[in-house]
Amino acid sequence: MSEEISTKETETPPETGELTTLLKQEFPDDVTDFHAHRDDETVVIERDALEAVCRFLRDDTRCSFEIMMDLTAVDRLEMNETPRFEMVYHFKSLTHARRLRL
Repeated sequence: MSEEISTKETETPPETGELTTLLKQEFPDDVTDFHAHRDDETVVIERDALEAVCRFLRDDTRCSFEIMMDLTAVDRLEMNETPRFEMVYHFKSLTHARRLRL
């Protein structure tokens, strides 16, 4: 398993992970931002694409995110940003042993 991780790290630039690349290919107009830290990827999408992206993450065998582990929100009132609230979804794929923050 450690060989898999080190191979993945050398093949994939740290700022763009495998899932980010896949989502950018499948939803080119809807991915607005992304970043990765270690093996955790974060992808920011347009809210109108949420249902389609979530279905894709669940149903596509390259993703297989079977579990939504957490749903939370960020209140940006003090930051004076619009929109005020940002939803954050945490998904887990047991099949591929990875997580994604959306």
